[in-house]
Amino acid sequence: MNKKKILVIAFLVILSIALLYVILKEKKSPSTGQTMLYVDPCISKVEAGRNFTININISDALDLYGWEFKLSWNATLLDVIDFKEGSFLKSGGHTFFNFKINDTTGYILADCTLLGNTSGVSGNGTLATVKFHVKTAGNCTLHLQDAILVNSLEQLITTKVNDGYFNTSS
Repeated sequence: MNKKKILVIAFLVILSIALLYVILKEKKSPSTGQTMLYVDPCISKVEAGRNFTININISDALDLYGWEFKLSWNATLLDVIDFKEGSFLKSGGHTFFNFKINDTTGYILADCTLLGNTSGVSGNGTLATVKFHVKTAGNCTLHLQDAILVNSLEQLITTKVNDGYFNTSS
């Protein structure tokens, strides 16, 4: 074999290895999943007269420093009996947690932020926990709306939101 053919073959082998490296590197890069805010469980089936609990969870958060949302429901069916801050944002340091419950209209306005000059929290977890009392039979959406999430640079985080659903068991 002459030198020219060997160089061409060597060049093609190196080019193939480089191309394979680029393809594999792209497949191993971190997921670009969108941050999601959602009611968990997505369906709550409970008898009238009983209590049930839902979480407002977040997934694929990146540098979450603060959040706010409104959760609404049919007030003729459900009453809130407890509302608590979840552990997700608190895992990043001290927080300020604030909320207003209106059982007459059927909504909670809630917000929470880390305090001080610190990085936000990344990953998955629970932002808040809501305990409801079922007053009467029926069904309704547990509507999560007006969600605003910000990072430690006070920039908005694009968020997908998924509601929950409640109905009485038979």
